[in-house]
Amino acid sequence: MTPLHTITSPNGRVEVSFYLNDITTISTSLRRNAPQWSVTYRGHPLLLPSPLTAAIAGQPPLNSNFLLLRARRHTTLENHTLRITLQEQNGLQRTIVWHLLCSNTQVTSHFSLPRQPFLPRHSVVSGDSSIWHFPPASTITPDSTTGTAAIELPHGNVALATGWGVFQRSHSSITLTHGDSIITRFPHHSPPRRLLLGK
Repeated sequence: MTPLHTITSPNGRVEVSFYLNDITTISTSLRRNAPQWSVTYRGHPLLLPSPLTAAIAGQPPLNSNFLLLRARRHTTLENHTLRITLQEQNGLQRTIVWHLLCSNTQVTSHFSLPRQPFLPRHSVVSGDSSIWHFPPASTITPDSTTGTAAIELPHGNVALATGWGVFQRSHSSITLTHGDSIITRFPHHSPPRRLLLGK
């Protein structure tokens, strides 16, 4: 699986990659050109290729059949950012922008929805409903009070997932079932989901 784009943290220890792949879901349905991302830390896999999905009430999910319109990078002394603009190739041909940030101590993802003809002025956006896949034998300890989850990787590194709405743990994955559903006007920016990196 070859990434379309990759960014690296300023110290070179963290790497974030973006993909557009055909993937098969748990229900064995095929999603073509589905956006995914992955993270490695100190050369070890931290986040396996995981789908990036957004949801708008009353509309199909934004999870597949995308065309890459552009990819932009922004670099500062503290972090490197990758901004990916995608457009559906069929249906409503909606546009979504995924923002992936990589620093020495954390990675974040969030999406934005530009103002566009097929989105009503006010909509209910249900946040992202992505699934984060961790390496097999990872230990995930969620804390519903704080909305965080501690992840211990089989190679010894640890991370803390923050910024969740409602999540469910399943083996070595965390599933966002809703995120934060809000009534919003466009353009809309979702809250970030973070992985804070330990040693």
